[in-house]
Amino acid sequence: SHWVRLEGHAARRRKILVPVRIDPVQPPDEFTVYQTLALDGFPNNRNETALAELTHAIQSQLRRSRRRKILPWMAVSALLMVPLVGGICWNSDACQDLLSSVEQETAGSPPPRNSIAILGFAYEGIEGDDFLAQGLSDLLASQLQIVGYLVASEIAVSALPPAADVSSIYDRLQVRWALDGTLYQSAEGVRVFAQLVDLETGYQKTSWTFDAPLPELANLQNELTQAVVDGLDASVPGGDRQWKIPKGIGSEAYLHYLQGLDALHRENSLADIDAAEQAFEHATRSAPAFGPPHAGLCRVKLRRYEWFRSAGYFEEARSYCGSALELTSADSEVNLAVCLLYTSPSP
Repeated sequence: SHWVRLEGHAARRRKILVPVRIDPVQPPDEFTVYQTLALDGFPNNRNETALAELTHAIQSQLRRSRRRKILPWMAVSALLMVPLVGGICWNSDACQDLLSSVEQETAGSPPPRNSIAILGFAYEGIEGDDFLAQGLSDLLASQLQIVGYLVASEIAVSALPPAADVSSIYDRLQVRWALDGTLYQSAEGVRVFAQLVDLETGYQKTSWTFDAPLPELANLQNELTQAVVDGLDASVPGGDRQWKIPKGIGSEAYLHYLQGLDALHRENSLADIDAAEQAFEHATRSAPAFGPPHAGLCRVKLRRYEWFRSAGYFEEARSYCGSALELTSADSEVNLAVCLLYTSPSP
């Protein structure tokens, strides 16, 4: 289908395409140059070797993924399933049956009022500081999850076609709200413009502009999230949770944390891991009570353990994750690190 080819091209450009065949079919011509894992007859015929290769390929892609979040699986299974199924299956009866079942389950019911997609923030400013916009978006999603909102996974958001219109976003992500904006940076500080759109009507519900000097960027982060929570006007059971970056954290720890996340998201080499570790260590020294950088160090040590299989790195990861849980147990980045720790093979 047209959608499958669009998703396939997007995945190929991002170098995250893992072609899998579960029926004896021929892929579209433009994808025949890629090796396709053969799982013909699955699940009745289980090719353990091919399954192991598939698992390894996906694990490798996840480690390199720039956008990886943990959300409650039952809440977002429909959001994740459609783009993933469409992206790896061609003309397969088994794929069509699975896709149809997902569509039937979600058809006819409006998305929850407390569901939102963060479409990201564009960046205009100093070269090399674009991590500020990505970090702002990532932490906004994390804070909204802590509050109790259903945030569409960035995997699903990234699978949207280029320049998707409001109806396409609504139909494909099945969320009520969408938020995007721009972060402008100059020598004087930053300006953040954000807009909240009601995807059911297509109208902008509200918009905001925040200005702050760079040393107060952490406060701007909290102000933006609070504005979104107020603008959504949808009560959630976790609304009283402590989601704000504490005032005592300071901008230095906040900025170093964003730099660490940026390096960790790249994860293409040991140099990226080194850069992430240095940034997270700076953040923990500046603000020892800030939990997310401890979770970042947990993930760094796990990556080193995967590279070198040294038991010492695994124990360090366990220690950092324990510290992060004690400090900020509700944070999604902390929960991600803990999940990665307990799903990693121990020494």
